[in-house]
Amino acid sequence: MNGKNLATQRYKDNFASRLRVILAARNVSGSELSRRTGITETSVNDYCNGRTLPNAYFVAKICTALNADANELLGVRR
Repeated sequence: MNGKNLATQRYKDNFASRLRVILAARNVSGSELSRRTGITETSVNDYCNGRTLPNAYFVAKICTALNADANELLGVRR
């Protein structure tokens, strides 16, 4: 795996970890997040397992559904 792919996978894994933590803190399942956002359960599962990343539109939908801060979900430090 080259450096770019490794960095991308690390970002996916970090996003997945942050999403799982927020879901657990809010006591929300992946299927419930899917229901609240209209994002397929497969996609939510992929986000939670670091297989893929949501686009900006879906990040916004996830944040709204979980009453979460986008910076927290994306790992942006202020």
